[in-house]
Amino acid sequence: MRTRSLVQVRFKLESWNHQQQLVMVKNDKYWDAANVKLNKVTVNVVKEASTSLNMYETDQVDLTELKGDQYAMYKDKPDLTLKKEFVSSYVMYETKKFPAFANAKIRQALGMAIDRNALNDVVLGGSSIPSTGLIPGTVSDGNNQEFRKVAGDTQPKFDAAKAKQLLDEGLKELNMTSLPTFKLTSDDTDVSKKTIEFIQAQWKQNLGVNVEGEPLPFALRVERMQKNDFQALIALWGADYNDPMTFLDMWLSDNKSFNYMEYNNKSYDDLVKAADKETDLAKRSQMLVDAEKVLMADMPLSPLYFRTRPYAKKTNVDGIILPAMSKEWELKWTSIK
Repeated sequence: MRTRSLVQVRFKLESWNHQQQLVMVKNDKYWDAANVKLNKVTVNVVKEASTSLNMYETDQVDLTELKGDQYAMYKDKPDLTLKKEFVSSYVMYETKKFPAFANAKIRQALGMAIDRNALNDVVLGGSSIPSTGLIPGTVSDGNNQEFRKVAGDTQPKFDAAKAKQLLDEGLKELNMTSLPTFKLTSDDTDVSKKTIEFIQAQWKQNLGVNVEGEPLPFALRVERMQKNDFQALIALWGADYNDPMTFLDMWLSDNKSFNYMEYNNKSYDDLVKAADKETDLAKRSQMLVDAEKVLMADMPLSPLYFRTRPYAKKTNVDGIILPAMSKEWELKWTSIK
C-alpha cells in the first residue's frame, strides 16, 4: 500500500465520523506549511441537498454544492462559484444482460430520444452543458487544441421522430413488436433519481418504451456496474489526465477493468490502439476524433451532459480552487477574510 510522506500532505485527518463528518488539521511538517493559512477544515457528509443548503444559509458551513433548482436560486448572487469539470455523464447499455441492446438501432433510438437540453434545464437547473459527444468541454486533443473544437458535434441531436423510426427498424430486425421493459439503474441521490425519472418519461413519451427505475446506494450501484450486473445504467466518468484517451480506452474490447457494458468493435479498437502508439500528435488527434465518431455512431452508451458543479461560497472565503479534475477542492491558498 502506498503512503504519502508527511512533507507532501497539507492537512492531516484528525477525526472521521463515517457518513457524518471529517475533521482535518494543518500539517506542520508539510514542506510549505508557512503558506497554508487554514488551521482546521471540517467536511460534513450530507446526503440531502436541502439539508446541505440549510447548513450554508444558517452559517454552519462556508461552501456547499448546489443541486437542481438550487442553482437558479443563486444564479445572480455573488456566492455562486462554478466548478467546470472534465466529467461526462452517460447511459450504458449492457448487451449481454438485455439482448435487444445488441442491436445498434435500438441503442441509437434510445440515445436520440433524450432531450439533453431539457435534461440540463429541468434536472440540473441549467448548470451543466448538454453533451455533444463523449469527451467534455475543454479537454485537450493532445495536440495543443481543444478536442471538442477539433471534433465538433459527434453525437446525434435529439430527434424524437428519427428515434422512433430507428426503434421500429431495430425491432423489425429482431423480429420483435415492442421493446420489453428493462431497468435503468443509477445512484439514489436527488439528482440521480430525477435523472432516472426524466429519462423514463422521455423514453415513454417519444418511443412508447416502459422502463423500471432502479436507484441504488452508491456502493451497491458501483458493485453492480463492476460485475456487469445491469441492463441500462447511468454513470459518470471524470478524467484522470487532460487527454481524450482517458475517456476512450475504457471501451476497448479487452479492457476488463472499465468496459462494463462489454462493448466490442474492432474498428474502434484499432483506432484507439493505433492512437496509443502514434507519435505524430496531429495524426493521433485525428485518430481519437475518428474513434469518438465510431463510438457515437454505434452508441453503446448515450452521453447526457458535461458536468459543471455549482457551489455556494461565502464571499469572505478567499483563494479556494475548484479543479477541473482529480480533486474536489484545493485548500492550500485558502483563507477566511
